[in-house]
Amino acid sequence: HDLRKELGLYNPNPDKLATYLQPYAQKVWETLQDLKDNHGDGRFLKTLEDLMLGLVLKHYLQYDFVVGNPPYVRVQNLPDILKEYWQDKYTWAKGNYDIFIPFIERVLYGDRPWLKDGGRLGYIVPNRFLNANYAASLRAELPGVATVLSITDFKAVTFAATDDQAARLFKEAMVYPAILIVERTRPPGKPYSFKAARFYPHTAPLHHAEAIGEVQAALKMSKSYKALNKNKTDYADVFKQESTVLTAQGWHVMPEAEREVFEKLEAIGSSKDETLPVTDSEISQQRRLENYTATESGGFAGIQTSLDSLMVLKQLDEDKKKGLLHLQPRGGGDAVWVEKEILRPFLFGKDVERWHVGWEGWWVVFPYFRHKDRYWFMPSTDYWHKEIEVKQGKRKTKIKLFQNWPDASPMIDEKYPKLWAYLKANEKALRDRENGRYKKNKGEESKWYDIAYPRSLEASAKTGKLLLQTASKTPELAVDTLGVLFAGSGTHNAYGLSLSNKIEPKVLAGLFSSKPSDFFIKHISSVFAGGFYSYGDQFIKTLPIPATTKAQQQTIATLATSLTDKTARLRELEKSIAAFPESVTESLKGKSLPDRDDLARLVVASNLPKTLSGKKVSEETMLDGQIVLRIGKAELRVKREELATFVKRVLALRGTVDTQDFLALEVPINSKDQTRYLEILAAWEKEAATLSGEIEKLEAELNEVVYTVYGLNSADREVIEEFLRRF
Repeated sequence: HDLRKELGLYNPNPDKLATYLQPYAQKVWETLQDLKDNHGDGRFLKTLEDLMLGLVLKHYLQYDFVVGNPPYVRVQNLPDILKEYWQDKYTWAKGNYDIFIPFIERVLYGDRPWLKDGGRLGYIVPNRFLNANYAASLRAELPGVATVLSITDFKAVTFAATDDQAARLFKEAMVYPAILIVERTRPPGKPYSFKAARFYPHTAPLHHAEAIGEVQAALKMSKSYKALNKNKTDYADVFKQESTVLTAQGWHVMPEAEREVFEKLEAIGSSKDETLPVTDSEISQQRRLENYTATESGGFAGIQTSLDSLMVLKQLDEDKKKGLLHLQPRGGGDAVWVEKEILRPFLFGKDVERWHVGWEGWWVVFPYFRHKDRYWFMPSTDYWHKEIEVKQGKRKTKIKLFQNWPDASPMIDEKYPKLWAYLKANEKALRDRENGRYKKNKGEESKWYDIAYPRSLEASAKTGKLLLQTASKTPELAVDTLGVLFAGSGTHNAYGLSLSNKIEPKVLAGLFSSKPSDFFIKHISSVFAGGFYSYGDQFIKTLPIPATTKAQQQTIATLATSLTDKTARLRELEKSIAAFPESVTESLKGKSLPDRDDLARLVVASNLPKTLSGKKVSEETMLDGQIVLRIGKAELRVKREELATFVKRVLALRGTVDTQDFLALEVPINSKDQTRYLEILAAWEKEAATLSGEIEKLEAELNEVVYTVYGLNSADREVIEEFLRRF
């Protein structure tokens, strides 16, 4: 009785509760007595007593307040027994969930939740519960059992750091948190309002404790919208939010002005395009990006070789007559000649830029052949006739390994002997991929030179698809004209969009790269450190695609073409400028090449460190007319002003440079040629500056057209521009 009084276990039927607990408590008591009498381990007994008290507090009490920071662990990292237990016990734990989801459900939902009626929950959890697929059940069910009081989304904000306060909210963890406060009361039958706050994804000009205090004060005082700033720098805003935004698709909180524009775009996405094919899906004719692609969803991931060091090679040279490429394996080793026909251009995610596919001469082994509109793995002669044993009912029978392949299948070792020699030389490493998946006597031993994950080959290998960065500050998207394959794993991923015949690639490129599209995606996407947003399939597939006239389509396609061409030329110029002076020498080949020598022979150097910095160059003319360039304690003496200017420009362009590499640069010997090189460099820089201005102007023209096709007025445009300034 005293224990029940101390723990607050009084209820209208205490005798029934005591009867329920009696057998459990008696068994525990007997175990404790046995341990005490026969083992005398006081610390162990105290642990058991604490455990018993914890079980009582966890399973039999309800609380007025639950406040906490539950663990953040993805379900993939849990032992199987815990996965099964939680998936059976918690209805909100779906898919590849994070275990903070069950912690929220335990407080609010079920036969005996931790919170009393009217009790309040305050959790700081990853902000992915606002938009992640795995949190859809939570978003759908929570509004039915609790009233949301406030949501504070920290996004990817960092704070002014001191010795004892980290720049991130959690010093030891790279997480993007949000604070969720709800009350366990059944919401009213009509919409209600709650408070929301969001930080901007850059560095706030104050420490995190001060920033949180300012937001909390604004949440209490503000009745509508308030932007928070310090030292003329905006870092957060606070606003009212209607409960109608709490949908299973996502809790996308935003101020009223942004909501009005967002809903205009949403209305376009929800409208019907009668030209789209009808399927069993209710949304098959909605004007959403996923309904204009040739793949199942909005986009598709790239391939994964599981051994890029051997399967991906860099072009060194080409023999066009023989159809061969001279290649260097990415992992190093001897260069090899390989048949070009069995390779495909290959991109890493970082090679995809806005309006530009920056292919750097990489190729990937592509062991497939085309037959009847699909790709088939190309077998080798040693496996072509091989038989395997399979079960058919109770009997075992042998069938040919490639019995379903076309009879005219080419043999890779016969058709491409140079590639085959390279593959055979690296057979062991290739078989060891994927934890030995291709070793002999394994099910896939015949495919030991296959791409490990040949995702969406049909879509990947064709030209005309769109490629985009999966993580970037603004849409980094371009039309692929080479038919490249691209990496589908790693830090900098690319993503592909293969379009149906209902929309032209350049038209979609223009729509996707516009400010209205960026506004829409950033409201539903996740933002990471440095202000990088996710442009993965989950967030792009619902992008609204507006109806356009033929004239508008032509205008958008023309602008996209101009932007693509001018960006390609700008990138070419930027590479040439960065590679000065070798790039000028290369451009003059076949013309009049000047006499050149190593820079080391044209200067007198002293006190040279291992590296030189172009940021620390000073110049002094001596009495004998020589010019001394001082780089820290290092000195470079030259006889003429032209060479001094030449050296300073090289250092300025290269920043920090290895001293030996710098002195080994081939430089024109006479002053006239040095000046000529600098004039060519100046012309490149002038053209690059002109192109940058033209690209900026074309981007503005494109946005004006897209604003119009989305039906957005001047006030809407101001809202979008202001949002993108902050986000």
